[in-house]
Amino acid sequence: MNKLFNAVLLTILIIFIRCNSPINCTKYFTAHKEAIMSSNQKLLLRTDGIYISKNGRAALFLFNNGKVKIYRYFFDTLRMELWVPPKKIIAEMQNDWEYKQKERWGDFFIKGNEIIIQRFNRNNEEICKRSVFEEKGRILNDSTIEIYSEYSYWWKDKHPVLYAPCVLNFYKTNAKPDSTIAWFINKKWYKNELNESRK
Repeated sequence: MNKLFNAVLLTILIIFIRCNSPINCTKYFTAHKEAIMSSNQKLLLRTDGIYISKNGRAALFLFNNGKVKIYRYFFDTLRMELWVPPKKIIAEMQNDWEYKQKERWGDFFIKGNEIIIQRFNRNNEEICKRSVFEEKGRILNDSTIEIYSEYSYWWKDKHPVLYAPCVLNFYKTNAKPDSTIAWFINKKWYKNELNESRK
């Protein structure tokens, strides 16, 4: 009887944790420890707007303080009839609940002509409530990024290279999310290891 009770209790506990996990898996989030770019470099990318993929499935904001807000997170390809035009995304973004959320924030750093983005995903159904994703891309010019790799540290993806590169083009906007609301910004682990270039 005790074995059955313990098994039922363990099952209930696992279900509860998966639905209400308090665990943030921050171990692999290291971008904040890096300088935003080399000391002899200037910021190669524009930060006064939004970057949107041609199909509208991926969109992100970059900030001078090294923050990144992932507004749309599908760095993949999609059938043409399901594409969302960039003008529609810009027109509707401020009314979208994702725009004002403290979730889907991260940091980026630049090495040469490469950009590395690390950001947190949110999933209440996993043991790890927030896990780290990493995108790598090439800076083609000050208004164009080509993302060629996406990796999940939680799932440990075996094939991080995307089937086809995701090209994001810059669009100037007057509105941007508030980079001071990221959920991790006041966490001790983050502040203690924050690179001077990000302060």
